[in-house]
Amino acid sequence: MSNSHIPLEEMLEDLRITNEEIAQYEAENKVLSNNRETNRVQIYMNEGRILKRQKFVTQLEQIIAETYPNHQM
Repeated sequence: MSNSHIPLEEMLEDLRITNEEIAQYEAENKVLSNNRETNRVQIYMNEGRILKRQKFVTQLEQIIAETYPNHQM
């Protein structure tokens, strides 16, 4: 499937936003970890969100590498 109809800038912006989301969830988990017992469900849910976004980042980086081979990540 060709993704050449999607501008590189849009893909890079998606990567930037997603990496920011990951960082926000990681920071939230750090704070929530101060009271892990009370916050364990929220921590677990955030970890799932982080993994989902990390998978998206990996897939998008692969698409960028295939669609725009001259672009350096």
